[in-house]
Amino acid sequence: MTTNAGTYRADRLVIAAGAWNARLLPRIAPLLQVKRVPLFWFEPVAERDALAALPVYIVDSGVGHGCYGFPYLPDQGLKIATHGAGTPADPDTVERDAHPVDEAPVREFIRTRLPVADGPVRAAKICLYTVTPDEHFIVDVDGPVAYASACSGHGFKFASVMGEVLADLALDGTTRHPIGFLSAARFAAARA
Repeated sequence: MTTNAGTYRADRLVIAAGAWNARLLPRIAPLLQVKRVPLFWFEPVAERDALAALPVYIVDSGVGHGCYGFPYLPDQGLKIATHGAGTPADPDTVERDAHPVDEAPVREFIRTRLPVADGPVRAAKICLYTVTPDEHFIVDVDGPVAYASACSGHGFKFASVMGEVLADLALDGTTRHPIGFLSAARFAAARA
């Protein structure tokens, strides 16, 4: 592989490049869609202690997407974002600023389901979700290349086991973990 910093050679490679996987893994590129998903942190108008005691949650809104959130943290606010939504994006040119249209579905969720959180936005960031047609990961090996992709915004929860699986695949070509259901081949079987 040649980069701006030099040329690198290896017998085996692990690729887990998030939104840029399609550029590095052309074989699975048609299965990957990058979405721009805005995340918001709100300052609640009341009940901060109760909001700090919330569990991590996800709510199905019944309109094609839901919202998820994390407990209130005094130094950050109450994190809430849509789940299952987002707009197609190019990771190299994605709009990194949040706009009122991005906030609207989250604000509607707050007003309907969590009105004590209907305060000002403290912060907003843009996250890139990479999703597959079935919204599950792709974890596979292709010769000397092991890869993981399309973790759909929740891959961090599986980081320790994914690291182990990818190391196994890179070093041994197999893993003791049951990952067959995450194989890229499942999409070929679905089209047959």
